[in-house]
Amino acid sequence: MKSYKAYSDSTYLRKEDFPQAETLTIDEVREEEVTPLGGTPKLKVVVSFEGIDKGLVLNQANGDALFEMTGQDDPAKWVGRRVEG
Repeated sequence: MKSYKAYSDSTYLRKEDFPQAETLTIDEVREEEVTPLGGTPKLKVVVSFEGIDKGLVLNQANGDALFEMTGQDDPAKWVGRRVEG
């Protein structure tokens, strides 16, 4: 059985959405106002992938990982790149 966390209806991608590693293609990178639970809205970078409805809110750790995979620090240059997540 999956973790109980996998049954949450999150608006954005979480590690529980990927029980196994997958190769994904980045199809969009945008700025979006994100409001954490009980927090105030902040402008964040959100990465979208082909075939996946939810986006990934970029934090320092996953931003560093995408930089390592793509060699680019400009998120706009990640579009079209295949990454493993």
